[in-house]
Order: sequence, then structure tokens, then C-alpha cells
Amino acid sequence: MGADRRRPAVGDEVRVSAADPDAFRRVPGYLRGQVGVVVAECGYRPLPAGFGAGEVLRAPEPVLTVRFPAAEVFPDTGRGAHVHADLWLSNLEER
Repeated sequence: MGADRRRPAVGDEVRVSAADPDAFRRVPGYLRGQVGVVVAECGYRPLPAGFGAGEVLRAPEPVLTVRFPAAEVFPDTGRGAHVHADLWLSNLEER
């Protein structure tokens, strides 16, 4: 992620990265590649990487709450329901 990257604002559409990195990135598999809308900013939090005792904390970065239509994430879900997830900026792509 470039230092000059624009931070999405509340109301902006974002796509969750579809990448499946070697390091654990705190992105549920069912959200990879999904498009949602930023609904809140949660401040800066360190990004944990790795597993168990080998886990390290990377530099803090913005965490955003993103809302996804539940029917897009889980097709058997009724319309009008939503899934919310708090995601680090580096796990999101610009739209």
C-alpha cells in the first residue's frame, strides 16, 4: 500500500482483496473479492501477521467497518440483511 493512497470515507464503495496471502491477514475467506460500503472508521490499529507464537504486529493502519449485502455473501440469506466487518485498509482495494 502506497503512503499516498487515499483513505476511503464513510459512504465509499470498497472491494476486499481477493488475494490469499501466506501470512494470516485477518480477512474471512467468504469476504475476499466482495464489494461493500464503508460505514464507520475505527481508528488506527496494529495489523497482526503470522500465526500463534510467531505472530508479529505491523505498524498501525486505519481500520474501517464495511457493510456487505448478506445475500451477496451468503446467497441463501434473505434480502435486506447485512454483514459487517472491521477490516484493515491494506486488505481493501479502491473502486
